[in-house]
Amino acid sequence: PTNSLELYRVKMGANTLNGKDVSYDLIEAKGFTMKDIGKIEKRVERIEELHSLSILELDTNKLSVTDSAGNERVKVGFVVDNFKDQSQSDISSSQYHASVDPKDHSLHPSYYENNIGMVFDSDDAETTIVTGSNGR
Repeated sequence: PTNSLELYRVKMGANTLNGKDVSYDLIEAKGFTMKDIGKIEKRVERIEELHSLSILELDTNKLSVTDSAGNERVKVGFVVDNFKDQSQSDISSSQYHASVDPKDHSLHPSYYENNIGMVFDSDDAETTIVTGSNGR
């Protein structure tokens, strides 16, 4: 039945007359604690990360790198990063100028954001119409 846990598989013949005619097999049920589930979850995350890096490494290995004469260059080693976070980056370096988007797993150039206030001068704006809560 649904929503039930099988513990034993009982075998009874058609002409069962006493308990000696009945046999049973114990079904081993694995009981997982939340601690066990947490360990499994961490292992799965590590496997997923290793798998994604392996795919990146394969893609990098297939990448054709040529010199100025068009000859294929030998790739001795390469580093791949899935841009999940900045753990592989030397963010303390003065030469590090990048930002990582952990949602998209993408790397972007560094940026600087500065907000400035705007002042509306009604004497200078003959054709400008101010709307919204700041339009006095």
